[in-house]
Amino acid sequence: AAGNKKFKPSDRFGIIRDAFALSEVGQTKTSSALKLTLSYTREESYNVWTEIASDLSKVSNLIIGQSYYPSFERYAVKIFSRVAKHLSWEKKKGESHSHTLLRSLALYNLGTYGDRDTIEKAMDYFNQEISGKKQIPSDLRGVVFNLVAENGGEREYEAILKLFLNTNLEEERDRLLRALCFFKDKKLTSQTLRMAFGDKMHGQDPLKAIAYIMSNRYCKDLSWDYIQSSWEGIVKRFAGGHLYNRFIQPLGVFIDEKYAKGIELFFAKKDKTGLERTINQVVEQIQSNASWLARDNQDLEKFLSQF
Repeated sequence: AAGNKKFKPSDRFGIIRDAFALSEVGQTKTSSALKLTLSYTREESYNVWTEIASDLSKVSNLIIGQSYYPSFERYAVKIFSRVAKHLSWEKKKGESHSHTLLRSLALYNLGTYGDRDTIEKAMDYFNQEISGKKQIPSDLRGVVFNLVAENGGEREYEAILKLFLNTNLEEERDRLLRALCFFKDKKLTSQTLRMAFGDKMHGQDPLKAIAYIMSNRYCKDLSWDYIQSSWEGIVKRFAGGHLYNRFIQPLGVFIDEKYAKGIELFFAKKDKTGLERTINQVVEQIQSNASWLARDNQDLEKFLSQF
């Protein structure tokens, strides 16, 4: 019924959101939510797709280290293929703002889960930009930069860094900083972290870099390592401010309970004033993630083996 759009968009949104929420707390199997998502491939609502992308990102983070993760990537490519190819890379005359947003969301997800044609198209756009032949369209710049970062190396890093250092536009600057945090090479993302905490950066850049790298499934441990090694400086600069606890919030993406224990041990020796609630929430979230994976791991492997 959801696939045939017999429900209005807000109901389709609620159904898919609740399916994943119930699986996260163990009321249903995650494979059931993934199966339900297969009926949404003809969906056209940007809000519904945003929810689907968020839910699949949670599952991706949950199982990134598992041997069957490539099967999940093939599953996710299947989910996003139709809508991405329907919207294509070219903005259509008179299209709605929501369709423009949906194009970026669909193309990025198709590429981040490994669709080679999408990745190569992003690389082509990027190479034309840095060679001065053609600018990347404004609505695709974030997609292109992120996919290039996720699949690039030192050459691409230096090119994005140059663009970052030479722009005065805040929106563009934020796009490029995010991309600089998305490289799989830990040496490169570590360089971004060090730069973000430098004297010449903007006030929220350290926080953004920590959060962006925590969302990089290949390098997220770098953020926690950097928080520990730089904690005194973070306290001196941010303690008592409204951003202080947001250095801790992103740590909830960890899956292994060893991180929950490590966070507790680290802060047991620190002044936690203003952070107690956030630390407790993060520890509980990590423990919940660990339980979620332990509960559904075998069932997910079985379900995804068909892709």
